[in-house]
This record gives sequence, structure tokens and C-alpha cells, in this order.
Amino acid sequence: MGVHQAAVVGHDIGGGIAQLMAADEPQRVARLILIDSVVDNNWPVADIARLKEPAWDQIMVNIDLRKCLRKGLEAGIVIEGRVTDELVDEWTRPFQDLGGRRAYLRAARALNNRDLVSRSKHIEEIETPTLILWGANDKFLEPQWAEALKHKLRDTAVEIIDPGGHFLPLDRPDAVTEAITRFLTTR
Repeated sequence: MGVHQAAVVGHDIGGGIAQLMAADEPQRVARLILIDSVVDNNWPVADIARLKEPAWDQIMVNIDLRKCLRKGLEAGIVIEGRVTDELVDEWTRPFQDLGGRRAYLRAARALNNRDLVSRSKHIEEIETPTLILWGANDKFLEPQWAEALKHKLRDTAVEIIDPGGHFLPLDRPDAVTEAITRFLTTR
């Protein structure tokens, strides 16, 4: 693509990947934006970690995945009316058949925090200007993790968006866009 430097945005696990990118390729990451990001060993969260239990192989065959994903979206989005049937359909579509459900289970079981934890010292050396955005009402990765992340990184600004849940880009796209635009034009 010919892109030599970019602002990198990561949400949740993508935030962990973005941290590793900034540690590995600092010359390529001009700005770092972390939204309700994983930090060290605060993930996978319990509801995802329990999917490693063998019983889930059979549960996934008959589970009402649409209902489960709706429940997760509703827990992670606080603005009323944002969780629509269309959004749930979009999130459910890849997992409609048994192959998709098994792929979901494999992906969930593969999640681990080893790279993030083992490379913690490298992450603490990141000097890239960083914006940390967090939903004040995040039930999955509570807002205190924003401060923990701020103390790990060297050049950070933290913005807590209230109200706002874990899925902040879906919940408060206006506030996320404004915060990112402000950060990119002033830092």
C-alpha cells in the first residue's frame, strides 16, 4: 500500500495489537489511539475465558447465538436504541452455521494475553503520542484500566466518554470521531 507511517486505532483486543505494533515499529506509528483497550492481563474477560471449557463444544450446537450476542451488545452499548435488529444480524451472520460457531469457539479459545504481558517492558517504552478513549460505563473492561494504561505509556491523553459503554465506536460514534479528530489535529 505504500503507507510508511499512520495513526493506528485499536479497540479491545485490537488495542493490544496496536500497542504491540507501536512497540515493534515505532517509526511507522505516528499516533496511537486506544479505545477500551486490553491492558496486560485484564483479558480475556470471564465470559470469553469460560469458552475454553469442553462442554461448550456441544452447547454451541444448539445455543441461541443471536440472543447471546444481543445480550453482549446490550451490556456493551448504553445509548438506548443503538442495539438494533440489523446490528445483531450483522454480528450474528458469520456464526449462523455450525462451521461459523466452531470458528468462533476456536478464536475465543485461542485468545491469550501472553504477548502483551511478556512484552510489557517494551510497551512501557512507547513514546508515540497516544489517546486513550474509554466508555465511562464499560462493563467488560472497567474505566480504571484507562488510568492503568496511561501510567504504562509515556505520552498519553485520556478521555472518558460519559455516557459510553465498551463498544464505544458503536455507542458514541460522534464523541469518538470528535475526540480522534481533535487529537490528530492538535498533537
